[in-house]
Amino acid sequence: MVGDGHAHNADADEHSGRCDARLKTSAEAYRRRMNSEAIFCLETVLLSTRADATERLARALRATLPEGKFLGLDIDVLKRVGRP
Repeated sequence: MVGDGHAHNADADEHSGRCDARLKTSAEAYRRRMNSEAIFCLETVLLSTRADATERLARALRATLPEGKFLGLDIDVLKRVGRP
């Protein structure tokens, strides 16, 4: 019945379920708890400043590095002295 709120609740539940699934997938990918991932996502959206192209490229390149193999300090040193 239109106007009784049932259709809206079903839509909201479906949307909520999709959001939960995406949050869980993202949390697992970054090895975070779901609450930590939710906070990270909120902070990213609410506190973000527009990244310039150089920063976006740097993030994309960092994402391709094997996790734990390179430390930020190591990367900075390599940038300053060049590659062997």
